[in-house]
Amino acid sequence: MKMASSIDFPLLHLFACLVLVQLLTPCSAQFSVIGPPGPILAMVGEDADLPCHLSPKMSAETMELMWVRSSLREVVYEYANGKEVEENQMAEYRGRTSILRDGITEGKATLRIYDVTASDSGNYLCYFQDENFYEKAMVELEVADPFFWRARPWIVALAGTLPVLLLLLTGAAYFLWKQQQVIERVQAEKEEERWAREYLQRILRRSKSLDYDEWKMALFQVGPGLEG
Repeated sequence: MKMASSIDFPLLHLFACLVLVQLLTPCSAQFSVIGPPGPILAMVGEDADLPCHLSPKMSAETMELMWVRSSLREVVYEYANGKEVEENQMAEYRGRTSILRDGITEGKATLRIYDVTASDSGNYLCYFQDENFYEKAMVELEVADPFFWRARPWIVALAGTLPVLLLLLTGAAYFLWKQQQVIERVQAEKEEERWAREYLQRILRRSKSLDYDEWKMALFQVGPGLEG
């Protein structure tokens, strides 16, 4: 029993020290970063606003803010010590991006990209960093060509009428095929009739030398061709 008591005392002392250290050590504020629920749509040549904000609501004036593409090396915009940092910014975004400063005191870091192009489409990561703690959120940007959207009603209309046009073309092709069949049949009948008449004329020229049986056989061979 005495040995158990001697062991419990150091453990309790250690626990009390840990609690005291935790109480005396300042803790960084914990937060999360929230992005939009769906992609942001913009037209080529327009300005695009990519929103993200802190939760719970707090000021981000003293934080470091960073917008990147797929990695931290692809910096789109960086904000630190209350001003923009251009050292690590990608060349294609210099002079084309800014943070809407009005919302920073409320924990908002909306990135504005000016004169967007098709290459700006894709995912962006929004980082908030406070001392040793940081969080991020992803925002997707979809850039569409306005020419495509202007042409889209015509594309939809064409897609709706295309089956009808195909049906009409199929019907017209079948009709022309049937007409061609009739024409070919008529031509064949005329050719057969012409051959029969020429054959009969040859027989008539030889009639003086034919007897009754030969006449009967010749007429049987000409046969149906003389019906027209």
